[in-house]
Amino acid sequence: MQGFVTSRPRWVAAASPVRLLWAFVLLLVALDALARLTYWGRHRVADGWIGWFDASAEGSVPTLFAVATMALVGGAAWRRAAAAEPRRCWRCFGALFVYLAVDDLVGLHERFGALLHPWLGGHGVYVWTFTLAPVFAVVGAVCGWRLLRTLDPPQRRQLIAGFVALGFALLCEVAEDRALASGRLLRGVPLVAYTSWVEEALELIGPVLLLLAIVPTRRQGSASDAPERLREAVAVRFLGAGR
Repeated sequence: MQGFVTSRPRWVAAASPVRLLWAFVLLLVALDALARLTYWGRHRVADGWIGWFDASAEGSVPTLFAVATMALVGGAAWRRAAAAEPRRCWRCFGALFVYLAVDDLVGLHERFGALLHPWLGGHGVYVWTFTLAPVFAVVGAVCGWRLLRTLDPPQRRQLIAGFVALGFALLCEVAEDRALASGRLLRGVPLVAYTSWVEEALELIGPVLLLLAIVPTRRQGSASDAPERLREAVAVRFLGAGR
């Protein structure tokens, strides 16, 4: 009996956790577009299964995913603070995203905005944006700049891309009230639905990029990974016997 080697199918070998994560994120973005940017979805979002994927709705799958991802970013940053410098920046970074997760879950920014509306309302921008933008800008800029020095180049790019995505999401929030007031339609769908979809998509993508930037990952192609790559390539190996 001669030995033989059976390898995994290519699609199984390519299905790394990171790729599966991105596939899930893109699926959520696509289902959100189906729910809010199509006639079919807009007529069924209130009482159909597609409503579970409306990223603008509280308790939907995209909303809970974004909350969980931001909480993981915060927890990973706090964990990294125990063994990496600068520890204060890692803790501040973690505290920021734990706050953002809680804020997105219970709507703290909307409550603060309601309190500030009598003084800051009437200028065409959501009031609660002012309760979030300064915190995000100051803490993100200071901590992000210092943390860039501690990360490898691929992680630096992911950190920068994550902050850029969340920054553009905030700009979409600022423009959303103006888009709503304009009353413009695109393909029969209100313009504000498109700006909201872009915003929610960026709020899904940004935290994932940040999570990948701060969670230590195994470097691909290193010599220490050769045994692991061999184990992944070989599923079953039978040695010849009974000669």
